[in-house]
Amino acid sequence: MTDRINLLEQYLAEEPNDPFIKYALALEYYKSGKKEKSLELMTNLVTTNSDYLPVYYQLGKFYEGDGRKKEAIDVYKKGIVLATSTGNHHTVSELRSALNELIDNPTI
Repeated sequence: MTDRINLLEQYLAEEPNDPFIKYALALEYYKSGKKEKSLELMTNLVTTNSDYLPVYYQLGKFYEGDGRKKEAIDVYKKGIVLATSTGNHHTVSELRSALNELIDNPTI
């Protein structure tokens, strides 16, 4: 896992504005237990590359797993608005499903 992180960090140094590299690195950090670094990259993506749709689902799931229901709901809603405005029906459906599941589940 460390090799993948190192490689992605090198790519990011070469292409610091590439949202896919940031996203991939955030996922690798999460998988390796570096959750704060993962969160930092995902929240940065939402701020600097707000049109990068995949991050909304993953950031919402991150917040869910961390017991931060309000933040998860907010992220899903923002992603739904963006995906709707770009006509990305698959992502709208995915985010709505995650949002509805979260709202319908009082234990989260």
